[in-house]
Amino acid sequence: MFTNPLRPSLWLAICGVLLPVFEVRSEEAILQYFGTSWNEIERRIPEVAEAGYTSLWLPPPFKGASGTYSVGFDTFDRFDLGDKDQMGTVPTRYGTKADLLSLVRVAHRFGIKLYFDNVMAHNGGPLDSVTEPGELFPSLPGFSPSDFHLVREASGRWRKAADFPDWTNEWEVLNRNPFGWDIAHEDPNVSFDAFGTTEGITGAKWHGIRHPGMTQYYLDTDLQVASDFFGNPVYTFADKEPYQDVGYGVDNTGVGNDRFDWDDSDLNGQHDVGEASEPFTDTGLEPSNPARQNAAWGFGDGIYNMGDPRDEDVNGMLLRQVRWFMDVVNADGLRLDAVKHVPSYFFGEQNGDDKDQSGAGYDGQVQEQFNVSRGFTDWGNHRDGVFLNTLTRDDALLYGEHLGSPPDPASYHAAGMRIANDDFLNRIGGFNGIGGDLSGYDSPNYGVYGGVGDGVSYPLSHDNNFMNASVRGAAYSYMLTRDGLPIIYTDGYNIAGAPDYFPKPAFIPFLGQYGQNWVTGPLSVRRDFVRGQQYGRWSD
Repeated sequence: MFTNPLRPSLWLAICGVLLPVFEVRSEEAILQYFGTSWNEIERRIPEVAEAGYTSLWLPPPFKGASGTYSVGFDTFDRFDLGDKDQMGTVPTRYGTKADLLSLVRVAHRFGIKLYFDNVMAHNGGPLDSVTEPGELFPSLPGFSPSDFHLVREASGRWRKAADFPDWTNEWEVLNRNPFGWDIAHEDPNVSFDAFGTTEGITGAKWHGIRHPGMTQYYLDTDLQVASDFFGNPVYTFADKEPYQDVGYGVDNTGVGNDRFDWDDSDLNGQHDVGEASEPFTDTGLEPSNPARQNAAWGFGDGIYNMGDPRDEDVNGMLLRQVRWFMDVVNADGLRLDAVKHVPSYFFGEQNGDDKDQSGAGYDGQVQEQFNVSRGFTDWGNHRDGVFLNTLTRDDALLYGEHLGSPPDPASYHAAGMRIANDDFLNRIGGFNGIGGDLSGYDSPNYGVYGGVGDGVSYPLSHDNNFMNASVRGAAYSYMLTRDGLPIIYTDGYNIAGAPDYFPKPAFIPFLGQYGQNWVTGPLSVRRDFVRGQQYGRWSD
């Protein structure tokens, strides 16, 4: 196996052919850092950067249904990052929203990208009785019964029709989720019976205002900040202008309530010119960005710019929420959990010459907000950066967990994401391990979905840690000195106990702990020497 240290254009230049010289590509290495608080990870950032990691895959940051015990995959409220008193706690298992944002700032100062795990297939939390399917659950923020694949019992309670699907049946995989309340992404909802116990009956989705009065969760559709490739308006979030929480009027209405208050005299839910309010600084949508202090971004318009609540179904809410998260946290990408439980078309356009320019679907909305928040203008292609093994992306990195058909993973890849499966784990790190037969190992995409830019590779993860200890060094050396996107998993040595714990205990010396360098050694080789493309050289 041979890894070319220079791009082909550089080789030609050395040989005397006059060609442009391009920048040598830096190779990415992702540390999946689970089981650890935001504060502890922040303290470790200098060591992480020095070791040669270029990015972190972090657990779901949203409030879980099991409170401080939640590792994040039983997501309860996607708008709670550890700043609301819900499920018995304000902080999540990993810390407060302030802790999270501090980690992001420090990681970015060190050039470390952050990819957050993201659950969009299911939800956790109590399902209290409601009178009609079109009402919102009083105990599940923003959700209605018709948002899920549920059936209703005679008592008025709701339940899943079945806990586990037949994994060979595509309909059941899409409609029966073993991990929580399965969200109904299709339209109309095809697995919902309002007043019976029958599974598979078609029913209309509920549309409505899901977060009334919470303008900070909605796009400000009064200010167009860009146009997409097709000329459609692009908006972003508001409710960011600094204000003095002193109330307004002779009675100081709203003083000290941690929100902007004004006299909404026309009852339109928006602050209008001339309406009395608390003092605020009229900086527009991006108070911290001097380049955006202009009229197009609401600077000096005489109003406190606010989001505009709108009618939507559950798909609209999920698309809005992921945009909100990308804007608030300034994430560099997402790992999409269990995508096979969601119809592939939910994520974006899959066909046509213009699919790469489309902002449709979950992936498309992530990329659209990524452009706005980061100031990128590559509206002509939202996906090319996803499939590059480089740190200089102008797109958010998206990789979806898909552990086997049905449905076909190719449809999810076509919607704009890389595929994360266990192929590399099973071939190199798992039950078989690295053996005497090395046939195919010189291939740059051995054990990975598609080509080197189509998947990711990892020898163990939070779901599987059965890699034989005797081959771990060989597996990591192989993975880290080949072309592709490698992932090293750690629980930060914070999980002890039985191997069936979740996330799984790792026992990986990700920073060279206990004098073991079988991760940090090949990682430093990757950082300092590995460049360009890999070419197979099989001879024995």
